[in-house]
Amino acid sequence: IREIEEVIPGAYAREIRRIGRNSDEVYDVNDVREFLDQYKAACDAAQKKGGSKPKWVAVVAHTSAKFGAGWQPAVITRKTRDPLTGKIVDACACPGCGKVVMVDKDGFVVPVTDASELAEKRQFCHNRIPGWELDADGRTKLDSNGDSIWGTRPCGTPLFEFNGARRHSISEYITKHAKGAFKLLIADEVHQFKSKSSDRGVAFHQLVTAVKWTLTLTGTFFGGKSTSIFWLLHRLNHGVRRDFAFHDEKRWARLYGVLETTRRRRRNEDADEDGVYTGNRRYRNQAKEQPGVSPAIVSRLLDTTIFLSLKDLNLALPSYKEEVVALDMLDDQGQQYHSMDSGLKQLAIQSSRYLSTWLQWTLARPNSAFRDEVVVVDEVDDGNGKSVRKVPLMELPAINPNGHKWLPKENWLADFCKVEKQQGRKVLVYVRQTGTRDIQDRVMMPLQANGLRVSILSGNVDPRKREEWIAKRVNTIDVLICNPRLVETGLDLVQFSTVVFFEIEYSLYTLWQSVRRVWRLGQTQPVKAIFSVYSSAMEATALALMGKKMKAAQLVYGDEVGGAIVPEEEGDFLTQLARDVLEGAKLSDLQTLFADDLQVSHNPMGSLTTPSAVIIPGPKVMTWEDWVSQKTVVVRRTRRKEVVPEGQMGFGI
Repeated sequence: IREIEEVIPGAYAREIRRIGRNSDEVYDVNDVREFLDQYKAACDAAQKKGGSKPKWVAVVAHTSAKFGAGWQPAVITRKTRDPLTGKIVDACACPGCGKVVMVDKDGFVVPVTDASELAEKRQFCHNRIPGWELDADGRTKLDSNGDSIWGTRPCGTPLFEFNGARRHSISEYITKHAKGAFKLLIADEVHQFKSKSSDRGVAFHQLVTAVKWTLTLTGTFFGGKSTSIFWLLHRLNHGVRRDFAFHDEKRWARLYGVLETTRRRRRNEDADEDGVYTGNRRYRNQAKEQPGVSPAIVSRLLDTTIFLSLKDLNLALPSYKEEVVALDMLDDQGQQYHSMDSGLKQLAIQSSRYLSTWLQWTLARPNSAFRDEVVVVDEVDDGNGKSVRKVPLMELPAINPNGHKWLPKENWLADFCKVEKQQGRKVLVYVRQTGTRDIQDRVMMPLQANGLRVSILSGNVDPRKREEWIAKRVNTIDVLICNPRLVETGLDLVQFSTVVFFEIEYSLYTLWQSVRRVWRLGQTQPVKAIFSVYSSAMEATALALMGKKMKAAQLVYGDEVGGAIVPEEEGDFLTQLARDVLEGAKLSDLQTLFADDLQVSHNPMGSLTTPSAVIIPGPKVMTWEDWVSQKTVVVRRTRRKEVVPEGQMGFGI
């Protein structure tokens, strides 16, 4: 809202939050109707004065646009006899006609005895009651004389009721009652609406149909597969709607994507595997879309899409560089970590059930070694595969720094932030463990012990008030600690010029967007991003893999990596990380991956942006190549298939 009023001369912006009322309110609140009434009054006042129409903008969060009223099953209880057991049971009945609600279970029609069975989908009573007969379209049937036919019809009483706050979906209300009132829809981060049938996607489609023009903005338009943009284009592009039905994603993928077809032998107990007389084998083909896109898809984008970068706007940004600081763990810390890693890795090799446990603990434990922790795994029932209980696997006592007050990375962070403060640069520290395993308070302690002013941005701060919350404190702090996902979109943090990833974020989209909160228009100082890792821990391997992905993205999309890379899911990255580690894949030097030119720092502080006071050098930084050369790395070799000459066919005898 602030940016709209600053950029557009004479503009007025207001947020539309809800339609309806809460349980403690007497009157309904309709922000849409109130906004339109105020706009009409402003237009009338401007017309009387002979001026132009005012410029008003309504801002709607995608969460507000999709939310409607909640619901719950609403039935009464009646005694009835279960046709299978012959016993009298308490069954759910329709509150309108009073008849018992019946459902089909395994071919048997039985009464519903638990109202929760009706909670998955809003249902209506289908029991027959006396009344005027209806046809398939719900209209009254007529006889040959044109008279209504008296007989039976479905009850149709809703078996649910709305509960909680009395709300209406903003997008649905605008479509039904304010269609055409808004001239232009500007949808930011439109890739969030790409799903086929998500609530956000449906709300976006309703708003598109309610306005005359639509402008969409995103930095992550393409999601890796051709169908990632199919439903977006279907909602926006008339040509796509003309040529493809809404459920034609397979045909779209066949034309513009990559389909992998798997051919399998049919094995059916009820039929012969092969033909009785012909000996023909039965096959079935299964098509699955793979990442990739055909150049032909450009024909669907050229007339409606513009790709822009800051270079096209002739707007210069300060310099930006990335550096990696690799530190050695303490002896006790390293011994405990490698013992834990070895034990969990063996479990992961034996059963994939422990794969996530191994990855999460090896990625998190090095930075939480200051406290006692217990590795807990799920005991699974072999019969149904469900978790039965939590079983402690191994205890991890807190690491005593042996005379040192802080762990190596904590000590490095405090020294680094002191140097940045001497240069007049504020530091933004990103931490990944902020939920049940929160370490933010621990990260803050060594910083405060070194005389730095620190604040923590937690998830409890309302997203609408985060910018205001930071603005009130930015002039009185030196360091801000937060989770990168809290600030990845919608915030300007140009007051900070240094970004430190105390823990590595494993979504490349989140990582880049969190850096762009600092490196954006309005920044006046050179920006640098520091990635701190323990060189012998899993997080160093993860960072190397992230560097490879970033380099690949730069080759495909250019410099604006975060503006075009796939917003990948964290689970996909962790799966690939586990595969690379288990297969012993060789990873490149971290410094090489995260710098255009090879920059080797001779101390763990990295190369400084501007000269500053000399500080005591820390442990020597070991490159990834040096580390790999000291280890035995075995890369699994793939088996080569025998080459069959073309034009020949062989018969197995």
